[in-house]
This record gives sequence, structure tokens and C-alpha cells, in this order.
Amino acid sequence: MRTSARVAWGETRTKKIMKTYEKKNLRGHALQKHKEKLQSIGFSQEQKDILIGTLLGDASMQAMKGNQMSNVKFEQKIEQTDYVNHLYEHFQDWVGTPPSIRYISGGNAADRQSIWFKTYRHSSLTFFKNIFYRTDVNGKQYKIVPKLIHRWLTPRALAYWYMDDGCGKRDRDGKVEAFTLNTQGFTLPEQNLLVSALSKNFKLHVTIQKDKGSHRIYIGKQSGASFVDIIRPYIRPTFLYKIS
Repeated sequence: MRTSARVAWGETRTKKIMKTYEKKNLRGHALQKHKEKLQSIGFSQEQKDILIGTLLGDASMQAMKGNQMSNVKFEQKIEQTDYVNHLYEHFQDWVGTPPSIRYISGGNAADRQSIWFKTYRHSSLTFFKNIFYRTDVNGKQYKIVPKLIHRWLTPRALAYWYMDDGCGKRDRDGKVEAFTLNTQGFTLPEQNLLVSALSKNFKLHVTIQKDKGSHRIYIGKQSGASFVDIIRPYIRPTFLYKIS
């Protein structure tokens, strides 16, 4: 099947599960007034928890060169359209363009699609940018684990982190008994910070496992049931397979 045909087929299939949202089309003074309104409202505690959890996972932040204000980009594989729609509905006041499909080819992987959206660049996101990002000597930004992550890692944040970038390990009967958080993008000292936060905040028994040339966080059977009890109230229906 030619690339153009694959794209058309994929978009037709995805439109069946995508919701239709209205694009704001705010420009100039109207956009500025809208951002000022957002500044006065700020983020709710639920939104803050979601930002912390997803930034530990796959969400990313971007800032234009010379501009201190950043945005947040949420992107998942096309199969997680329901989840991305859910995230959008929590942040739609902060977003100009609703979720859209991106077609990806190359990168040592099969052709694939993702669904994504990004927020406005806004000063209210500066706090999250400051705790999650650093800049190297070449001016390139990279994500880190905040040193005080234990202050912000709530049960809801943990649930979104797991939905974003976690998976379950099943026993012989097919029941999920242990859990992995894919933290391979963080350094080993940063992962130790996360282990400490999980232990301190939730009394979970957590270890770090080797994963090829990197490491990831593992929650074994000893704490599996407790972990599920903590995150279950916040898990989306489409992710229940990850805990049951």
C-alpha cells in the first residue's frame, strides 16, 4: 500500500474514534486577553497533578529561543486517542488547536501514526519548565527528574505517569502482578530520586532493574496490590488492562 493510501486509511479509521473539537482561532488582542484570563485563573490542583505525571512520562516542553515562555506537548500512539482526548478536555482552555494526527515514517521503526496537541506558550508553565528542564552547553534542553519530586508526586500524578509510560507484568494466569515505569530516559541518580519518592509517599517497595543499556523502575508483587489501590481511582477505562 502506498504511503498516501496508508495515510488516508489511517485517518478514516481514526476519525471514527476521534472527537470533534472547535478550534479557537484566537489572534492578536483576543489571544492576549485570553492568556491574561488564564493567568488570573491558573491551573487547578488536578491539572497540576496531570502535568507532573505526564512530564515524568511522555509529555514534553518547548521554548522558542529567546522566549522564556514554554508550552507542553502531549503525544501518544494513535491507539491511545481516547487518552489524548481526555488530556485535551482537561487543558482545552490552554490549547488553540485540538488533537490532530501525525504520520511518522522512518526512525528504525515501521510507519506509524500518533495523535497530539500542544498548549499555548504561557508564563503559568514556567514553574514546570524550571523544575523539569535544564540546558546543556550547546543550548539544547533536556528533561530531568526534579530534586523535590516527592513534594509533587500525588496519587493522581502517579496514575498519569503510569498511564503515560508504564506497563504491567502478567503471571501465568494472565493477571497483572507487577509493574514497570519506563524511566530509561533518566539517569540512574534521577531514578533513585523517583524510587525514594515512591517509597516515602506511598510506602511502596520499588527497585531499579537493568534494561539493556539503561535502567527502569520496577514495582514487584510485594507492592503490586497497593500500587493498584493508589492509582485505580484515576485510571482511564481504556487503560484498565494495565492493572487488571
